[in-house]
Amino acid sequence: MAYRYTLDKGSKKFICPRCGEKEFVKTIDTETGEYLPDDVGKCDRANGCAHEYHYSDYFKENPDQRSEGLFTSKPTPPKKPAYIPTDYVESRRKGYDANTFVKYLKGLFGSEITRQLIDLYDIGTFNERWPGSAIFWVKDVEGRTRSGQVKHFEENGHTGKYLDKAGKPKSKTDWVHSQLIFKYSRKHCEEKQPAWLTKYQENPEGWPCLFGEQLLSHFPEKPVALVEAPKTAIIASVYFPQFVWLAIGAKGYFTTNRPDRLAALKGRTVVLFPDLKAFDDWNQKAVALSHIAAFITSDFLEQNATDAEREKGLDLADYLTRFPLSAFQKNGMVSEPKSQSPPVKYGEIRESQKPQPVVQTEAVINGRVSNATLQLQPEPVSIEYYHYSYADLCKEVGELEALAKVNMYLELSRTYSHSPGFVIHTCNLLTSYRQRCAA
Repeated sequence: MAYRYTLDKGSKKFICPRCGEKEFVKTIDTETGEYLPDDVGKCDRANGCAHEYHYSDYFKENPDQRSEGLFTSKPTPPKKPAYIPTDYVESRRKGYDANTFVKYLKGLFGSEITRQLIDLYDIGTFNERWPGSAIFWVKDVEGRTRSGQVKHFEENGHTGKYLDKAGKPKSKTDWVHSQLIFKYSRKHCEEKQPAWLTKYQENPEGWPCLFGEQLLSHFPEKPVALVEAPKTAIIASVYFPQFVWLAIGAKGYFTTNRPDRLAALKGRTVVLFPDLKAFDDWNQKAVALSHIAAFITSDFLEQNATDAEREKGLDLADYLTRFPLSAFQKNGMVSEPKSQSPPVKYGEIRESQKPQPVVQTEAVINGRVSNATLQLQPEPVSIEYYHYSYADLCKEVGELEALAKVNMYLELSRTYSHSPGFVIHTCNLLTSYRQRCAA
Protein backbone atom coordinates (compact mmCIF):
# COMPACT_ATOMS: atom_id res chain seq x y z
CA MET A 1 0.00 0.00 0.00
CA ALA A 2 1.40 3.39 -0.98
CA TYR A 3 1.37 6.60 1.04
CA ARG A 4 -1.21 9.09 -0.12
CA TYR A 5 1.07 12.09 0.48
CA THR A 6 4.58 12.11 -0.90
CA LEU A 7 7.22 14.44 -2.27
CA ASP A 8 6.66 15.13 -5.95
CA LYS A 9 8.90 12.75 -7.92
CA GLY A 10 8.94 14.94 -11.02
CA SER A 11 11.72 17.37 -11.91
CA LYS A 12 9.74 20.54 -11.09
CA LYS A 13 11.09 22.66 -8.21
CA PHE A 14 9.89 25.78 -6.44
CA ILE A 15 11.28 28.66 -4.36
CA CYS A 16 12.29 27.43 -0.91
CA PRO A 17 10.48 29.44 1.83
CA ARG A 18 13.67 29.44 3.94
CA CYS A 19 16.69 29.95 1.65
CA GLY A 20 14.94 31.51 -1.34
CA GLU A 21 16.56 29.11 -3.83
CA LYS A 22 14.54 27.30 -6.47
CA GLU A 23 15.29 23.90 -4.93
CA PHE A 24 12.05 23.20 -3.03
CA VAL A 25 10.13 19.97 -3.74
CA LYS A 26 6.46 20.19 -2.81
CA THR A 27 4.33 17.44 -1.25
CA ILE A 28 1.61 16.09 -3.50
CA ASP A 29 -1.69 14.33 -2.77
CA THR A 30 -1.49 11.28 -5.03
CA GLU A 31 -5.28 10.83 -5.05
CA THR A 32 -6.13 14.32 -6.28
CA GLY A 33 -2.84 15.14 -7.99
CA GLU A 34 -2.80 18.49 -6.19
CA TYR A 35 -0.03 20.00 -4.09
CA LEU A 36 -0.39 20.67 -0.38
CA PRO A 37 0.26 24.32 0.63
CA ASP A 38 3.39 25.92 -0.81
CA ASP A 39 5.51 25.51 2.34
CA VAL A 40 4.88 21.76 2.75
CA GLY A 41 7.80 19.85 1.32
CA LYS A 42 11.60 19.70 1.39
CA CYS A 43 14.52 21.76 0.09
CA ASP A 44 16.96 19.73 -2.02
CA ARG A 45 19.92 21.84 -0.89
CA ALA A 46 20.89 19.18 1.66
CA ASN A 47 24.20 20.76 2.69
CA GLY A 48 23.12 24.38 2.37
CA CYS A 49 19.54 24.50 3.68
CA ALA A 50 17.76 21.13 4.11
CA HIS A 51 14.54 22.87 5.23
CA GLU A 52 11.66 20.43 5.56
CA TYR A 53 8.05 20.87 6.58
CA HIS A 54 6.59 17.37 6.68
CA TYR A 55 2.95 16.80 5.82
CA SER A 56 2.41 15.08 9.19
CA ASP A 57 3.45 18.28 10.99
CA TYR A 58 1.23 20.33 8.70
CA PHE A 59 -1.82 18.18 9.50
CA LYS A 60 -1.09 18.32 13.24
CA GLU A 61 -1.19 22.11 13.04
CA ASN A 62 -4.14 22.12 10.62
CA PRO A 63 -6.33 19.11 11.54
CA ASP A 64 -9.32 20.50 9.66
CA GLN A 65 -7.36 20.22 6.39
CA ARG A 66 -6.66 16.53 6.74
CA SER A 67 -8.40 14.08 4.47
CA GLU A 68 -9.20 10.62 5.81
CA GLY A 69 -6.34 8.14 5.74
CA LEU A 70 -2.62 8.46 5.24
CA PHE A 71 -2.68 5.75 2.62
CA THR A 72 -4.17 6.04 -0.82
CA SER A 73 -7.37 4.06 -1.33
CA LYS A 74 -6.79 3.46 -5.00
CA PRO A 75 -3.66 1.78 -6.30
CA THR A 76 -1.38 4.04 -8.30
CA PRO A 77 -0.38 2.34 -11.55
CA PRO A 78 3.38 2.52 -12.07
CA LYS A 79 4.39 5.03 -14.70
CA LYS A 80 6.35 3.78 -17.65
CA PRO A 81 10.01 4.85 -17.53
CA ALA A 82 10.91 7.71 -19.83
CA TYR A 83 13.90 7.28 -22.14
CA ILE A 84 15.98 9.62 -24.26
CA PRO A 85 16.59 8.09 -27.71
CA THR A 86 20.04 6.79 -28.57
CA ASP A 87 20.32 8.90 -31.72
CA TYR A 88 19.93 12.08 -29.68
CA VAL A 89 22.58 10.93 -27.21
CA GLU A 90 24.85 10.13 -30.15
CA SER A 91 24.32 13.62 -31.57
CA ARG A 92 25.83 15.14 -28.43
CA ARG A 93 29.15 13.26 -28.73
CA LYS A 94 30.97 16.23 -30.18
CA GLY A 95 32.25 19.70 -29.35
CA TYR A 96 34.81 18.45 -26.86
CA ASP A 97 37.29 21.20 -27.73
CA ALA A 98 34.84 23.71 -26.22
CA ASN A 99 33.52 21.45 -23.44
CA THR A 100 34.81 23.11 -20.24
CA PHE A 101 34.68 19.90 -18.18
CA VAL A 102 36.60 17.95 -20.80
CA LYS A 103 39.22 20.71 -20.92
CA TYR A 104 39.50 20.51 -17.13
CA LEU A 105 40.02 16.73 -17.33
CA LYS A 106 42.73 17.20 -19.97
CA GLY A 107 44.52 19.58 -17.62
CA LEU A 108 44.45 16.93 -14.90
CA PHE A 109 45.15 13.74 -16.83
CA GLY A 110 46.14 14.53 -20.41
CA SER A 111 44.35 13.77 -23.68
CA GLU A 112 44.55 9.97 -23.66
CA ILE A 113 43.04 9.34 -20.24
CA THR A 114 40.44 12.04 -20.90
CA ARG A 115 39.39 10.30 -24.11
CA GLN A 116 38.99 7.06 -22.21
CA LEU A 117 36.81 8.80 -19.63
CA ILE A 118 34.62 10.27 -22.38
CA ASP A 119 34.18 6.78 -23.81
CA LEU A 120 33.61 5.09 -20.46
CA TYR A 121 31.05 7.53 -19.03
CA ASP A 122 29.66 8.74 -22.36
CA ILE A 123 30.21 12.42 -21.58
CA GLY A 124 28.34 14.73 -23.95
CA THR A 125 28.37 18.43 -24.83
CA PHE A 126 25.43 20.85 -24.57
CA ASN A 127 25.45 24.35 -26.05
CA GLU A 128 21.83 25.54 -25.82
CA ARG A 129 22.06 27.82 -22.79
CA TRP A 130 25.61 27.76 -21.46
CA PRO A 131 27.92 26.91 -24.39
CA GLY A 132 30.53 24.29 -23.56
CA SER A 133 28.47 22.57 -20.85
CA ALA A 134 28.95 18.89 -20.10
CA ILE A 135 26.16 16.33 -20.24
CA PHE A 136 26.22 13.55 -17.67
CA TRP A 137 23.88 10.93 -19.10
CA VAL A 138 22.07 8.90 -16.45
CA LYS A 139 21.75 5.38 -17.88
CA ASP A 140 20.25 2.30 -16.28
CA VAL A 141 21.99 -1.05 -15.92
CA GLU A 142 20.82 -2.06 -19.41
CA GLY A 143 22.35 1.07 -20.96
CA ARG A 144 19.08 2.92 -21.62
CA THR A 145 19.31 6.69 -21.16
CA ARG A 146 16.86 7.84 -18.48
CA SER A 147 17.95 11.48 -18.21
CA GLY A 148 20.82 13.87 -18.80
CA GLN A 149 22.22 16.44 -16.39
CA VAL A 150 23.62 19.62 -17.93
CA LYS A 151 26.41 21.26 -15.94
CA HIS A 152 28.78 24.08 -16.88
CA PHE A 153 32.21 24.21 -15.26
CA GLU A 154 34.75 26.96 -14.76
CA GLU A 155 38.41 26.46 -15.73
CA ASN A 156 39.22 25.40 -12.16
CA GLY A 157 36.68 22.57 -12.29
CA HIS A 158 34.11 24.28 -10.05
CA THR A 159 30.49 24.53 -11.15
CA GLY A 160 29.75 27.79 -12.95
CA LYS A 161 27.36 30.41 -11.56
CA TYR A 162 24.97 32.93 -13.10
CA LEU A 163 22.84 35.69 -11.59
CA ASP A 164 19.07 35.35 -11.64
CA LYS A 165 16.65 38.26 -12.10
CA ALA A 166 16.96 39.10 -8.41
CA GLY A 167 20.74 39.20 -8.65
CA LYS A 168 21.26 35.99 -6.70
CA PRO A 169 23.99 33.56 -7.85
CA LYS A 170 22.65 30.28 -9.20
CA SER A 171 24.38 27.07 -10.20
CA LYS A 172 24.70 26.48 -13.95
CA THR A 173 22.99 23.12 -13.65
CA ASP A 174 19.87 21.89 -15.41
CA TRP A 175 18.42 18.92 -17.28
CA VAL A 176 18.62 18.24 -21.01
CA HIS A 177 14.86 17.83 -21.35
CA SER A 178 14.17 21.07 -19.43
CA GLN A 179 16.54 23.04 -21.65
CA LEU A 180 15.06 21.58 -24.81
CA ILE A 181 11.47 22.21 -23.73
CA PHE A 182 12.38 25.84 -23.04
CA LYS A 183 14.07 26.11 -26.43
CA TYR A 184 11.10 24.78 -28.40
CA SER A 185 8.57 26.82 -26.40
CA ARG A 186 10.10 30.16 -27.41
CA LYS A 187 8.05 32.12 -29.92
CA HIS A 188 10.89 32.72 -32.35
CA CYS A 189 11.90 29.04 -32.47
CA GLU A 190 11.06 27.74 -35.94
CA GLU A 191 11.84 24.10 -35.09
CA LYS A 192 9.08 21.75 -33.99
CA GLN A 193 9.48 19.92 -30.70
CA PRO A 194 10.44 16.29 -31.46
CA ALA A 195 7.93 13.56 -30.65
CA TRP A 196 10.27 11.82 -28.21
CA LEU A 197 10.52 14.96 -26.08
CA THR A 198 6.75 15.37 -25.95
CA LYS A 199 6.43 11.78 -24.76
CA TYR A 200 9.33 12.20 -22.33
CA GLN A 201 7.49 15.14 -20.67
CA GLU A 202 4.83 12.72 -19.44
CA ASN A 203 7.21 11.19 -16.88
CA PRO A 204 10.52 13.05 -16.60
CA GLU A 205 12.75 12.16 -13.67
CA GLY A 206 16.21 13.46 -12.94
CA TRP A 207 17.77 10.58 -10.98
CA PRO A 208 15.73 7.39 -11.46
CA CYS A 209 18.94 5.34 -11.21
CA LEU A 210 22.66 5.83 -10.63
CA PHE A 211 25.06 7.74 -12.85
CA GLY A 212 27.42 5.18 -14.39
CA GLU A 213 25.08 2.29 -13.60
CA GLN A 214 25.54 0.86 -17.10
CA LEU A 215 29.13 -0.05 -16.15
CA LEU A 216 28.02 -2.63 -13.59
CA SER A 217 27.36 -5.27 -16.23
CA HIS A 218 30.75 -4.58 -17.84
CA PHE A 219 32.63 -5.06 -14.57
CA PRO A 220 30.66 -7.68 -12.61
CA GLU A 221 33.56 -8.66 -10.32
CA LYS A 222 34.74 -5.23 -9.25
CA PRO A 223 33.64 -3.67 -5.96
CA VAL A 224 31.57 -0.51 -6.38
CA ALA A 225 32.32 2.98 -5.06
CA LEU A 226 29.42 5.41 -4.69
CA VAL A 227 29.73 9.22 -4.43
CA GLU A 228 27.34 12.14 -4.75
CA ALA A 229 28.35 13.86 -8.01
CA PRO A 230 29.19 12.55 -11.50
CA LYS A 231 32.28 14.78 -11.60
CA THR A 232 33.63 13.07 -8.46
CA ALA A 233 32.94 9.58 -9.82
CA ILE A 234 34.71 10.32 -13.11
CA ILE A 235 37.81 11.82 -11.47
CA ALA A 236 38.08 9.16 -8.75
CA SER A 237 37.89 6.38 -11.37
CA VAL A 238 41.33 7.45 -12.61
CA TYR A 239 42.97 7.46 -9.20
CA PHE A 240 41.37 4.20 -8.03
CA PRO A 241 40.39 2.08 -11.06
CA GLN A 242 39.95 -1.06 -8.95
CA PHE A 243 36.39 0.20 -8.26
CA VAL A 244 33.39 0.82 -10.49
CA TRP A 245 32.67 4.46 -9.68
CA LEU A 246 29.03 5.58 -9.65
CA ALA A 247 27.19 8.71 -8.46
CA ILE A 248 23.77 9.10 -6.89
CA GLY A 249 23.26 12.78 -7.72
CA ALA A 250 22.88 14.43 -4.31
CA LYS A 251 23.35 13.73 -0.62
CA GLY A 252 19.60 13.34 -0.02
CA TYR A 253 19.19 10.80 -2.83
CA PHE A 254 20.87 8.07 -0.78
CA THR A 255 17.66 7.37 1.06
CA THR A 256 15.39 4.59 2.25
CA ASN A 257 12.48 6.35 0.53
CA ARG A 258 13.80 5.44 -2.94
CA PRO A 259 15.43 2.01 -2.77
CA ASP A 260 14.59 1.60 -6.46
CA ARG A 261 17.46 3.98 -7.26
CA LEU A 262 19.86 1.43 -5.76
CA ALA A 263 18.27 -1.72 -7.17
CA ALA A 264 21.13 -2.37 -9.63
CA LEU A 265 23.55 -2.73 -6.69
CA LYS A 266 21.79 -5.87 -5.44
CA GLY A 267 24.36 -8.33 -4.09
CA ARG A 268 27.38 -6.07 -4.73
CA THR A 269 30.00 -4.77 -2.31
CA VAL A 270 29.64 -0.98 -2.25
CA VAL A 271 31.99 1.50 -0.57
CA LEU A 272 30.31 4.83 0.16
CA PHE A 273 32.38 8.01 -0.10
CA PRO A 274 30.05 10.74 1.21
CA ASP A 275 30.99 14.39 0.98
CA LEU A 276 31.94 16.03 4.25
CA LYS A 277 28.84 16.87 6.34
CA ALA A 278 27.11 13.79 4.90
CA PHE A 279 29.04 11.00 6.65
CA ASP A 280 26.67 10.41 9.58
CA ASP A 281 23.58 10.52 7.39
CA TRP A 282 24.94 8.05 4.81
CA ASN A 283 26.35 5.77 7.50
CA GLN A 284 22.93 5.46 9.12
CA LYS A 285 21.18 4.92 5.80
CA ALA A 286 23.73 2.24 4.87
CA VAL A 287 22.49 0.09 7.76
CA ALA A 288 18.86 0.53 6.75
CA LEU A 289 19.68 -0.35 3.12
CA SER A 290 21.87 -3.36 3.90
CA HIS A 291 19.27 -5.72 2.39
CA ILE A 292 20.26 -4.36 -1.03
CA ALA A 293 24.05 -4.48 -0.90
CA ALA A 294 27.03 -4.80 1.45
CA PHE A 295 27.54 -1.09 2.12
CA ILE A 296 30.73 0.14 3.78
CA THR A 297 30.95 3.84 4.64
CA SER A 298 34.43 5.24 4.12
CA ASP A 299 35.69 7.84 6.60
CA PHE A 300 38.58 8.71 4.28
CA LEU A 301 37.62 12.38 4.03
CA GLU A 302 36.59 12.62 7.67
CA GLN A 303 40.06 11.49 8.72
CA ASN A 304 41.99 13.76 6.33
CA ALA A 305 40.01 17.01 6.17
CA THR A 306 40.78 20.21 8.08
CA ASP A 307 38.08 22.13 9.96
CA ALA A 308 37.91 24.68 7.13
CA GLU A 309 37.44 21.94 4.53
CA ARG A 310 34.81 20.30 6.69
CA GLU A 311 32.91 23.58 6.85
CA LYS A 312 32.98 23.90 3.04
CA GLY A 313 31.75 20.34 2.52
CA LEU A 314 34.81 19.03 0.67
CA ASP A 315 34.23 16.08 -1.69
CA LEU A 316 36.60 13.32 -2.75
CA ALA A 317 37.47 14.97 -6.08
CA ASP A 318 38.54 18.15 -4.26
CA TYR A 319 40.94 16.06 -2.20
CA LEU A 320 42.35 13.78 -4.90
CA THR A 321 43.09 16.52 -7.42
CA ARG A 322 45.55 18.10 -5.00
CA PHE A 323 47.94 15.27 -5.73
CA PRO A 324 49.71 14.53 -9.02
CA LEU A 325 48.45 11.39 -10.69
CA SER A 326 52.03 10.11 -10.84
CA ALA A 327 52.01 9.71 -7.06
CA PHE A 328 49.22 7.15 -7.38
CA GLN A 329 50.76 5.51 -10.44
CA LYS A 330 53.97 4.86 -8.53
CA ASN A 331 51.92 3.03 -5.91
CA GLY A 332 50.37 0.81 -8.53
CA MET A 333 46.90 2.36 -8.26
CA VAL A 334 46.75 3.68 -11.83
CA SER A 335 48.30 2.29 -14.99
CA GLU A 336 50.23 4.56 -17.34
CA PRO A 337 48.38 5.16 -20.63
CA LYS A 338 49.87 3.71 -23.76
CA SER A 339 51.43 6.33 -26.03
CA GLN A 340 49.85 4.83 -29.15
CA SER A 341 46.20 3.96 -28.66
CA PRO A 342 43.84 2.88 -31.45
CA PRO A 343 41.00 5.29 -32.21
CA VAL A 344 37.78 4.49 -30.40
CA LYS A 345 34.31 5.65 -31.31
CA TYR A 346 32.89 7.83 -28.55
CA GLY A 347 30.61 5.83 -26.29
CA GLU A 348 32.21 2.43 -26.96
CA ILE A 349 33.80 0.38 -24.20
CA ARG A 350 37.43 -0.29 -25.02
CA GLU A 351 38.61 -3.88 -25.11
CA SER A 352 40.94 -3.05 -22.23
CA GLN A 353 37.92 -1.85 -20.23
CA LYS A 354 35.76 -4.92 -20.86
CA PRO A 355 35.72 -7.65 -18.21
CA GLN A 356 38.54 -10.12 -18.66
CA PRO A 357 38.26 -13.83 -17.79
CA VAL A 358 39.57 -13.32 -14.28
CA VAL A 359 40.47 -9.76 -13.30
CA GLN A 360 41.61 -6.52 -14.83
CA THR A 361 42.70 -4.43 -11.84
CA GLU A 362 46.26 -3.82 -10.81
CA ALA A 363 47.65 -4.38 -7.35
CA VAL A 364 50.93 -4.15 -5.48
CA ILE A 365 52.41 -7.52 -4.60
CA ASN A 366 55.62 -7.53 -2.62
CA GLY A 367 56.32 -3.96 -3.67
CA ARG A 368 55.90 -4.42 -7.42
CA VAL A 369 52.99 -3.86 -9.78
CA SER A 370 51.22 -6.98 -11.03
CA ASN A 371 48.31 -7.22 -13.45
CA ALA A 372 46.67 -9.87 -11.24
CA THR A 373 45.63 -12.07 -14.17
CA LEU A 374 45.54 -15.85 -14.64
CA GLN A 375 49.34 -15.87 -14.68
CA LEU A 376 49.44 -15.02 -10.98
CA GLN A 377 50.56 -17.85 -8.73
CA PRO A 378 49.71 -18.32 -5.03
CA GLU A 379 53.36 -18.20 -3.92
CA PRO A 380 54.01 -14.42 -4.27
CA VAL A 381 51.37 -13.56 -1.67
CA SER A 382 52.72 -15.86 1.03
CA ILE A 383 54.33 -12.95 2.86
CA GLU A 384 51.59 -10.45 2.04
CA TYR A 385 48.76 -9.15 4.23
CA TYR A 386 46.23 -11.97 4.13
CA HIS A 387 46.90 -12.84 7.78
CA TYR A 388 45.69 -9.40 8.95
CA SER A 389 42.14 -8.73 10.02
CA TYR A 390 40.39 -6.16 7.83
CA ALA A 391 40.27 -3.63 10.67
CA ASP A 392 43.98 -4.04 11.44
CA LEU A 393 44.94 -3.73 7.77
CA CYS A 394 42.97 -0.47 7.49
CA LYS A 395 45.02 0.89 10.38
CA GLU A 396 48.26 -0.38 8.85
CA VAL A 397 47.93 0.82 5.23
CA GLY A 398 44.77 2.96 5.09
CA GLU A 399 41.26 2.05 4.03
CA LEU A 400 41.62 2.48 0.28
CA GLU A 401 44.74 0.33 -0.01
CA ALA A 402 43.17 -2.25 2.33
CA LEU A 403 40.18 -2.51 0.00
CA ALA A 404 42.54 -2.90 -2.95
CA LYS A 405 44.23 -5.79 -1.10
CA VAL A 406 40.89 -7.39 -0.34
CA ASN A 407 39.89 -7.14 -3.99
CA MET A 408 43.20 -8.69 -5.06
CA TYR A 409 42.81 -11.64 -2.69
CA LEU A 410 39.18 -12.17 -3.70
CA GLU A 411 40.29 -12.44 -7.31
CA LEU A 412 43.06 -14.87 -6.39
CA SER A 413 40.56 -16.94 -4.44
CA ARG A 414 38.29 -17.10 -7.50
CA THR A 415 41.22 -17.93 -9.77
CA TYR A 416 42.22 -20.91 -7.60
CA SER A 417 38.71 -22.04 -6.67
CA HIS A 418 39.65 -25.49 -7.98
CA SER A 419 42.23 -25.77 -5.16
CA PRO A 420 40.21 -26.07 -1.94
CA GLY A 421 43.37 -26.12 0.18
CA PHE A 422 44.62 -22.73 -1.05
CA VAL A 423 45.24 -20.63 2.09
CA ILE A 424 43.68 -17.46 0.65
CA HIS A 425 40.17 -18.99 0.59
CA THR A 426 39.86 -18.92 4.38
CA CYS A 427 42.47 -16.29 5.27
CA ASN A 428 41.85 -13.90 8.14
CA LEU A 429 41.59 -10.84 5.89
CA LEU A 430 38.81 -12.18 3.67
CA THR A 431 36.99 -13.82 6.56
CA SER A 432 36.93 -10.61 8.63
CA TYR A 433 36.00 -8.55 5.57
CA ARG A 434 33.02 -10.82 4.82
CA GLN A 435 31.94 -10.65 8.44
CA ARG A 436 31.98 -6.86 8.29
CA CYS A 437 29.91 -6.84 5.12
CA ALA A 438 27.38 -9.21 6.66
CA ALA A 439 27.15 -7.29 9.94
